[in-house]
Amino acid sequence: MAKASGASTKALRALALKHAEEEIALNKASLATAKNTYEKNKNTLASLINSGASDELIEKQREVTTEARKASAEERKDLEEAVKNKADIVRKNAVEVQQEITDKNTKLKDANKAHNDAIKQQNEEAAKTELERVKTLKENIASLEEESRVSKLTEEQKEVDALNKKYDKIIEDGKKQNLNVSKLEEDKRLALLAITKKYDDLEAETKKEKDLKSSQTRSDEAMRLKELTMTEGEFKLEQLRIQYQKEIALATDNEKLKEALRNKLKEEQDKVRNEELEKTRKVEEKKIQMAMDGLSIINDLFQMNAGKSEKDARRAFKAQKAFNLASALTNTYLAVTSALATKVELFPGQRFIEAGLAGAAGAVQVAKIAKTQFEGGSSSGAGSVGGGGGATAPTMSAPQFNVVGQSGVNQLASLNQQPIQAYVVSGQVTSQQSLDRNRLANATLGG
Repeated sequence: MAKASGASTKALRALALKHAEEEIALNKASLATAKNTYEKNKNTLASLINSGASDELIEKQREVTTEARKASAEERKDLEEAVKNKADIVRKNAVEVQQEITDKNTKLKDANKAHNDAIKQQNEEAAKTELERVKTLKENIASLEEESRVSKLTEEQKEVDALNKKYDKIIEDGKKQNLNVSKLEEDKRLALLAITKKYDDLEAETKKEKDLKSSQTRSDEAMRLKELTMTEGEFKLEQLRIQYQKEIALATDNEKLKEALRNKLKEEQDKVRNEELEKTRKVEEKKIQMAMDGLSIINDLFQMNAGKSEKDARRAFKAQKAFNLASALTNTYLAVTSALATKVELFPGQRFIEAGLAGAAGAVQVAKIAKTQFEGGSSSGAGSVGGGGGATAPTMSAPQFNVVGQSGVNQLASLNQQPIQAYVVSGQVTSQQSLDRNRLANATLGG
């Protein structure tokens, strides 16, 4: 547009140069923005890694950081192109100016030597200015190239590079002055070793953290799978173990604290196990009680028909005997398990002694019940078996006793009862109602 409007060649060159400088300034600003963005993303990535963020989040941030670094490199490349473009323009302008000067000198040489000398001086000054600009431009390019080279280095390489620059210049100047630089060379060597050790330790620590995190992830996954098959008690025990393991690990060199934590863990685990055993015992007792309730109902059905005939009486007797045997065995089992579950003992081995007594007493009771025999009975009021009268079988109640220490009554002694009366004599029966009353009053364990 400037050329079309009739602008001079010099104005056009100045405008082109101005545009080139504006392009460089714009690219410098873009490069600074891109570098700033890259540094921010790099710092964000470092923060995520140090804070133990998820691998997915870290990977996404790493991708963003990589893209920012690429963008910065592209901006740097654009700036280098702009600088090169300006250099080309400067060279072109210099050539054109020189050519114009030559042409002018040729045309005006004969006409005005003084004028030519002035032009020559002007051109020399312009050339000098341009040389200064080119020199500055070259220095800027060298600076950008160095900046680009350093940006591609790792943090360790940057430190090594800076250290080499620091010592190499001093050592070189010292050698030129014939000074002893061995101390400086040793300091440089030790400093380089320190940098290497620093980054080796950092790499080892990073690897350790990564391995620990990976191990923890695998442990958590295994724990989740294990929890699916755990009982409530097993889950509580596992949680306690994990909790105290962490606390013990934090105790490091404090052996007394570690031992105290281990003892505390054992107490907590014993408490949980005792609670689980108590729950299990209560569930078992409830199941047994439900089963005995069912047997009792069946037995009652037999007893309702006991007075109709001797055959029914025999059936009722067998049902009652079976029910009493089941009750005796069940109560013996409950007595033994309750004794063993006793938590507070008045003297060592108390619960084992009580369990033994309960088992022995139960065995005696079972033997007594097993020896009972059916004996038919009749009365003038009820009739005799086979004579039109109704025979009756006794109703034997199941033995019930508690364990010493579980209630206020010592019922182990109650097992030492009289033999079971498994019949009703005629003198004990005056009517059907009397029969029922006598059966309840006389046919019990222990009289």
